[in-house]
Order: sequence, then C-alpha cells, then structure tokens
Amino acid sequence: MSTTQDIEQLRDEAMLFADRGHQHRPKQGDWGFYAYDDSSAGYRTGAFMWFESKPELLLYLGTYEALFAGETDPIVVRTAELLVEKFASGSVSKEEFLKDYNLLMSGISQVRWLGSFDQLISGDEEFAVHLRSLVLLGEPDRPLTCSEAEALADITLEYE
Repeated sequence: MSTTQDIEQLRDEAMLFADRGHQHRPKQGDWGFYAYDDSSAGYRTGAFMWFESKPELLLYLGTYEALFAGETDPIVVRTAELLVEKFASGSVSKEEFLKDYNLLMSGISQVRWLGSFDQLISGDEEFAVHLRSLVLLGEPDRPLTCSEAEALADITLEYE
C-alpha cells in the first residue's frame, strides 16, 4: 500500500466488506466480532460484524477495519496486518491479540468481543453471558436452544 490511490481503493473495499459484515445474520459456524467507535467524537456506538469463516474475519480485521474507521496511516494498517498474522498463526492468545490490537486502534475503534457464533451461544466469556441474558430474560445462564440462538442472531444485528 504505497499510494493514496491504493489507500482509497482499499477504503472502498473496506466499506463494501463492512456493509456485508453488518448485514450478515450469523449462524452456527460463522465468526464475528463486536467493536465500538473509539474516536474523539465520543459516540461509542458499536456493532457486530459477521463473516462465514475465521479467515474472512481475520482478513477484515487485518486489512480493512482501520480503513473502514477512517485511518489512513499505512503504518497502522500494516501493523494491524502483522498482529492478525501472529494471532492466526497461534503465536499469541486471543487475549494478547485483542490487547495489542486495541492499543493500536486506540482512538479509532475497540474490539470488545471476538469469536464464533457457537462461542456466543454457549461460551463462558462475560460478553457472551451478557448477550445470552438478553434472550434468557432472568433464567440462569446456559447454552441456548436452536430457537433461542435464532433470537440471539437477531439481537446481534441491532445491538449497539
């Protein structure tokens, strides 16, 4: 990525990729993340983005997320790519990756949760438990049934 034209082309691709990710209704086997705006404007609105595979999710985070959020510094974009490569290779844990990625993206966006829809349905991470509580309505936490998972998929499309 060496020219302004390259960055503009990638930003256009990022917008298309992001639109697909925001509109994709998750199903078992899909991968996604929840991130919120960390800009100085202070809106702090967030959204889920869903992809059909983990490699597609990592491609988005490594190549497009910074551009989608308005970043134009090629060093930030390249560093995001390198962080994702380390995570994809297994040389860092998800927690380490998110810490480093969020530090890099400070002032741009922050990833609060990253994983598969299956992990959201039955995982023990705090964010997954919180989202399941929106479906279970006061019931003790547990993995969701198929119909409850469908309701959770709908929630992720609107959750901010």
